[in-house]
Amino acid sequence: MEEKRKLLQIVYSNSILDDVKLLLGYRKPFDFMAVTNSKHQKKKAEFGGESDLRTNWLPTLDVIRTFFTLPRGKS
Repeated sequence: MEEKRKLLQIVYSNSILDDVKLLLGYRKPFDFMAVTNSKHQKKKAEFGGESDLRTNWLPTLDVIRTFFTLPRGKS
């Protein structure tokens, strides 16, 4: 159970429970992944069948790569 809690703390930030609906706030870079998934689902619904995820991911790839390669503060 503690591992699940840690995972949720890594992925989500500032989530809000509004009556019975949970509004999720993602931490970076997970926010990019959520937006990309949303775009992919819309494209699939609009054009039917399978759409190519590469057209959604390629513009975001550099942002994610940069995030993970930025130098971190001294420990």
